[in-house]
Amino acid sequence: MMAPHRSLPPWSTRARRALLAGRDTVLHLVRRHWRRRMRFRFPRDAAPDARYRFVMRGVPLEVPRAVLTPEIWRYLCEGRYETEELDAIAGATRPGDRVLELGAGIGFISSFVAQRPGIERVVAVEANPKLIEVARRNHAINDVPVELVNAVVAQENGTVPFYMHADFWRCSMTPQPDTEEVRLPARALRDLFAEVRPSLLIVDIEGGELTVFDGVDLSGVREAILEVHPDVIGLDGVGRVFARFAEEGLFYHPRKSSRAIVVLARP
Repeated sequence: MMAPHRSLPPWSTRARRALLAGRDTVLHLVRRHWRRRMRFRFPRDAAPDARYRFVMRGVPLEVPRAVLTPEIWRYLCEGRYETEELDAIAGATRPGDRVLELGAGIGFISSFVAQRPGIERVVAVEANPKLIEVARRNHAINDVPVELVNAVVAQENGTVPFYMHADFWRCSMTPQPDTEEVRLPARALRDLFAEVRPSLLIVDIEGGELTVFDGVDLSGVREAILEVHPDVIGLDGVGRVFARFAEEGLFYHPRKSSRAIVVLARP
């Protein structure tokens, strides 16, 4: 006996069902989008001293409203703050390392590094005076012995121009749109190298990488992790940075690098 034939619904019925299903999918995506936006809603009207807690890769952080902007807030809420740099660092540290970080920000990277097994010393340098107490507080929260230096790294000691931006990660030694020039104390990088004798170097100084290593002896550095900024120094500037490190025996490592996060290592 043949099974009864079940004919397809008329085209108009099928079209209506497809539209309803599509509508439900769209509504679900819209609701999810707004739930996420409400969860990560930037506290625009909060007091400057209001503090917000985040946990990034197991590192607790506390950041005051005064240094937060919508973009930085979103990266912290979504767990995307400095993640590519952190991935490179996690595979680079070794017991006995002496670590010098240029561009400490809110103290996240230095807190993470100082908790790695067997790290001998961590020195973190940050130019922006507004971030020093934030970084120091995060080091205390994580109970890590990071030595924090408030200065612009330069070729000579003294005072130098520095360009402040509302987004603290866009503060730079190079003039950029929407920045304000201030003068800040500077530390000669060669003196820092002589004092710290770093084996691992971590650098995120918004274009300062172009010239700050000129005349600095990098022979004790086993590995360097840099965020390069072609939008600030140009591709020819990135090439000059690579050439400077190559002169010191540190070469681009493609498997460890990721986009603008560059790992330079000895063969």
